[in-house]
Amino acid sequence: MPRADAGHTLLYLVYGSNQKYQQELSYSVLSAFREAKEERPDLQVLLFCDAANQRPDLPVTSYVMSDEERRLWTLEGTYNHAIKIFALRKALEIAGGKVCFVDTDTAFRKSPQLLFDRITETSAVMHATEGALSDLHSWSSLLGKAAAAGLDDVVSPSARMYNSGLIGVMPTMSEALEEACTLMRRLYEIEPVFNIEQFVLGALLPRDGEMQLADDLVDHYWGYRRHIYHGQIPSALAALKGQYSAQTAQNLPVITDPQKPLVAKLRARIHAMLNQTDATYRFGYLAYLASGSAGSAEERDIWAHIALDMLERSEAKDLARRSFRRFAPEGLKDSGLNEALQKEWMSFWSAAD
Repeated sequence: MPRADAGHTLLYLVYGSNQKYQQELSYSVLSAFREAKEERPDLQVLLFCDAANQRPDLPVTSYVMSDEERRLWTLEGTYNHAIKIFALRKALEIAGGKVCFVDTDTAFRKSPQLLFDRITETSAVMHATEGALSDLHSWSSLLGKAAAAGLDDVVSPSARMYNSGLIGVMPTMSEALEEACTLMRRLYEIEPVFNIEQFVLGALLPRDGEMQLADDLVDHYWGYRRHIYHGQIPSALAALKGQYSAQTAQNLPVITDPQKPLVAKLRARIHAMLNQTDATYRFGYLAYLASGSAGSAEERDIWAHIALDMLERSEAKDLARRSFRRFAPEGLKDSGLNEALQKEWMSFWSAAD
């Protein structure tokens, strides 16, 4: 791929066969152009992908990763998250200016220009802070092992963990990214904790400066909020009638959380008090009630997905069978839920028996 003119580059990564990633990608890229409002003519988007995931319909430039690159960039296929750091290094070579990696499960709320303004010679950008390593149970063992390996000057209980749904860098940080790769390999060999990639970026990118955050600019959704986006992205994209460009992106609807009716919130609170349920179950029951009063099939299914998500994490499954009557096996046929969602609920009840 020829070297692009130095500018501001958003970097996305998609490979494999999960089509939800493609829907997420479409919405995220177009939301960036919507918020840019043509104020940044040098904004470009690089898509690192395999051959099957190229997107000529989107305003992106594809870089097709070879099988060998993907093998090396995932540490011989053992650690998929490692690919972010290697892709960033390659993108800096290609773009020649500031680069910001963006996970597909994101939506821009403000102009990308504000994001790139936070990337300076002394400050990198990541999405949000997740606290100190001492607060993360998954790191309790690795902290001790890293200390024994002489790495306690970097891997300490007070060291911060940052979310890598967004990583903003510039060419002067290439050496720090190389050091991050080295530290990542070493830590992963000691103990393969899933978010080592996040930690090494947060530990080594600031160098003598500071880490800037971007959770006020970009919505990075996970957990139950995936259902909110996945439920609304198809209709949001449909509003563009198949024309995906920087210009048509101005018409892309902003996805917001569906409203929680006051009556539903009060009923859920009373139900939780009477039955002494945990917060997870309470939110699931609220979602169940909100689904029943939803104003559209789209919103009804979103809340039903969330209710199921919460119940799968809750200990109160016996109570749920009595309280979630519309979604219980005998009520599903008349619930109004789509067929695929009805099957998910039936699988849940079967597993709960």
